[in-house]
Amino acid sequence: MDLLLTKYLKASIRYERVYRIEEYPFPEPALREAVVNAIVHKDYSSGNPIQISVYRNKLMIWNEGQLPLNWTIEKLKQKHSSVPYNPDIASTFFRAGIIEAWGRGTLNILDECK
Repeated sequence: MDLLLTKYLKASIRYERVYRIEEYPFPEPALREAVVNAIVHKDYSSGNPIQISVYRNKLMIWNEGQLPLNWTIEKLKQKHSSVPYNPDIASTFFRAGIIEAWGRGTLNILDECK
């Protein structure tokens, strides 16, 4: 997250009284959730790294994982169960407090970006 925010994303800067306020083009909680999802749902047997591409008007995060059968983008936009590609990593992240609730990642990203 630090590398993404400090090296690859450009924040707009404004001032409120004497305080400097930096605003990134994407909400930090949405970025965090997308990175965590990429880690938890990656197919590590492929050997391909998680890829993050930053463009002027969009950000793409890609991994080798796959959605469960019969899942669609529309299903990810509504309340759904979580089927992590890596349940051990997901469980560890949950116990560490990195994941707050199962099946809310995409909904959190959408809510933060509204």
